Amino acid sequence: MEKTQKQKLTDFLINNGVIIVMFILVIYTGLTTKNFLTADNGMNLLANMSYRLVIALGIAGCVITAGCDLSAGRMIGFGACLAGTLLQKADYSGRFFQSEPWASMGNGILLKISPMNPFVVLLLVMLICALFGTITGWFIAYLSVPPFIATLAMMEIIYGLGLL
Repeated sequence: MEKTQKQKLTDFLINNGVIIVMFILVIYTGLTTKNFLTADNGMNLLANMSYRLVIALGIAGCVITAGCDLSAGRMIGFGACLAGTLLQKADYSGRFFQSEPWASMGNGILLKISPMNPFVVLLLVMLICALFGTITGWFIAYLSVPPFIATLAMMEIIYGLGLL
């Protein structure tokens, strides 16, 4: 059955309503604000949103394959906590862990240990988070656990590890 022109327009508006509203808001803000549509503001917006694009692409890949990943946000937070722990100086008074075995000797004298190399920390955090994702994927693929349940469980495990 052939759709009429009005039905096609209605379908287009329903399917793309959020994008249309976003463009209307950008045009309105650009007309009413002096510095909104400038190159500096555009670069600032891109710089502030760039890390979210990486996260969104990872989650989109999961959603496209008819799954869901509830653990992604907790994994990002855990990765940040882990990186912060590994990058802190041993003599920093506000350390995450005051009694780290590698930061003090038996007699309580604090060693002057410098923080780890940021590139090593980045690689280590990515490997640990990838390990958690692999474990979740193994449960989904080989044990046939629904993605919702597996990622919910991993989200709680990561939350618990982050609280340590």
